[in-house]
Amino acid sequence: MFYNLYLGTGSSFEELSATLVTLHAGEGDVIRNTAEELVISFDWATMTAKEGGQGLIFKSEDYGMPLRFSLWFDILPNQPDWAEKFMAFTGRLLSRIGGDCILESNGDTPILTRTGSRIVVDDKKLKGTAKFPFHALKLSFVEGDLEKV
Repeated sequence: MFYNLYLGTGSSFEELSATLVTLHAGEGDVIRNTAEELVISFDWATMTAKEGGQGLIFKSEDYGMPLRFSLWFDILPNQPDWAEKFMAFTGRLLSRIGGDCILESNGDTPILTRTGSRIVVDDKKLKGTAKFPFHALKLSFVEGDLEKV
């Protein structure tokens, strides 16, 4: 299982990487930190951050957002609270950077968008029986239908 967080921030990749390294403190290990890629291993996922790429261009067009960065999270589902930790990390990141973003489950199911300062979440298409723990974002959000955002 994987999640992609696409970001449209005005930060450089170097600034984004520095923010991500700061946010992970004590929660994981930096595996690789270059000008092109940042890889951090957590107990709940491995995150790979990159700037640009063909897929990002398509996502920008699909969602009508100026997206610049992609964060790929390869989830370790054997960690029982992975979703809560993932949302907590995402919330900390979104509180520190500006810009639009979209979070997709398995590369094709949008579950969170931020346009301006408005965050909309939608877990209806996820196959889980419990609500996705968006409360762990610790940010203000509304539930909605992301197909209509």
